[in-house]
Order: sequence, then C-alpha cells, then structure tokens
Amino acid sequence: MKRQEYILMMILLVVTTMVTAQERYVIDSVCVGTERTYRRDGEAGYTYYWEIIDRQLVDTFGVPAVPFEEDLGNDTIYGSESTMLWDTDVDYDIVVYVTSEHGCDTVEQGMVRVFPLPEARAGDDVVLCSFDDYTLFGDTAWNHSQIYWGSTGDGTFSDEYSLHPTYTFGPDDILNGEVTLFITAEGIADNGTCIPAVDSVSIIISPTITIDSTAVLCYGQTVSDWENQVISSLVDSIYISEYQTVAGCDSTLTLTVSIF
Repeated sequence: MKRQEYILMMILLVVTTMVTAQERYVIDSVCVGTERTYRRDGEAGYTYYWEIIDRQLVDTFGVPAVPFEEDLGNDTIYGSESTMLWDTDVDYDIVVYVTSEHGCDTVEQGMVRVFPLPEARAGDDVVLCSFDDYTLFGDTAWNHSQIYWGSTGDGTFSDEYSLHPTYTFGPDDILNGEVTLFITAEGIADNGTCIPAVDSVSIIISPTITIDSTAVLCYGQTVSDWENQVISSLVDSIYISEYQTVAGCDSTLTLTVSIF
C-alpha cells in the first residue's frame, strides 16, 4: 500500500566547488511502499540534477525533478523537488547536483533507509476445556520496533508488550465463553510511514461439565436417565455416562439410584 508524505528538508551536507568525497548521513527513514517528496531550496537561475544510488546494488540512476517557485509576498523561494516511491527495502543515497547562475557547482547528498513492512502472527484459533490462564505459544512477529496485545474481552495479559504472554480470562470472557486476542506490530521506521501489522487469535472455552444427580426410588419403581433410557433397580446402583464435546472436552454425568 502506497503512502504519501511531503518532506521539506535541505539535503546539504557538504558544499564545495569540487566535491571528491562526502560523509553520508540519514535524512529519512521509511517503510517500503512509501512515497515521499524531497525539496532543495535555491535561488533564481539555479539548475538541479537529481540522482539515486542503490547502496546494495551500487547502481546510480537519475530521477525526475521539477522546479518550483513559491511567492511569500515579500520574498520568493526558488528550488527543485523530486517525488520518489521507495519500493525496495534497501538503503539509498539521494544526490543533488546544484549549479548556480554563475556556473558554480555544489553537490548535496543524504541517505534514505527503507525498511520492510512489519509482520505479525497471533497463532491458530483454539478451543479450551477450562477457564484456566492460557499462555500463547504460536505468536510471532518480525521487522518490527515493538508489539502490543489487546482483546475484545475484559481479561488481562501478563505482559502486553511481549510475545507468548499469559492471558487471564475476565468475568465477561467467562460469561461469553469466547474472546479474541489481537497482536499489533509497529514498523521499524517510527514516523508513521509503516502500516502496523495486525493479527488475531480466537479462543472458545467449552468447559468440562460434571453433574451428579440422585434418584430415590421405592422398590420396583423406574427412572429415566439423560438419554431417556428407563432404569429399574432392585438394589442401590450408580450409573455413569461420559460425553465428549466437539472440542474434545469430556463431560461426566453420574446418576446415583437409592432403593427404599
């Protein structure tokens, strides 16, 4: 996704008539996919030539630029600006060759660092058999400066700014029987040019159920169990039924029959 920003900056580091060597410095840091406009102010009659150096490929190529004239009322600013789309995550040098109306040359140079977009994974959705604290284990993130967690419920994280936190379910989580946890990863360029990565994991709680029931019968009477099976006992008896939910959580139903 392309993001557009407008930057006003002087890219000048070294100004000299004959430039043979310059020290690079970072003038901008962005995430890949960002579009920026860079501007060099000057004077009337100046000419400009812009270049980009790919520091990984050690390749140099010219880039288009347009002159501008800005009327401030009592003054006029002249210069040149170039709009660039940073679509590869490497370091670049921006070089501007400036020639004055008298033919004097200067070279201005600055480095732009382009970072990959952040990525985050919250892990696979899970179904739990209890409301015990749950520690996330499938979460991960990369190309990020920081991460943080949030949820649709009212539970708490042991550390909302780290991977593999432990989540304690809140009263609303228990009442609803489910909650969604979100992880957000912020980009390395901490200036709004990186679209945060967001992912989520859904947790459904299908708790194990244990029900104990007692039926008191006279000799020869009958009673139905949970499956409507008729039970007729001549002696004290215990009937146990076990069921497994779709989530794999076991539930146990116990019927104790006492004969009088």
